[in-house]
Amino acid sequence: ASKSREVDSDFDPEKLRAYEASKLRYYFAVAEFVSTEAADAVYAEAEGMEVGRSSARVDLSVIPEEG
Repeated sequence: ASKSREVDSDFDPEKLRAYEASKLRYYFAVAEFVSTEAADAVYAEAEGMEVGRSSARVDLSVIPEEG
């Protein structure tokens, strides 16, 4: 029991926040598709998908074609 208290007394919530924040990274990519149907299928399948077991979710956006 005293060992648990010792570990708890060493707990630093600021260090935990910093560690959790350091794990969060953003990656960007642009993918081009040959058809709207293909883009829609990938979007429907991947939007919100969890990346590994990280609790991070894929957040997709559409970049409109230049006219």
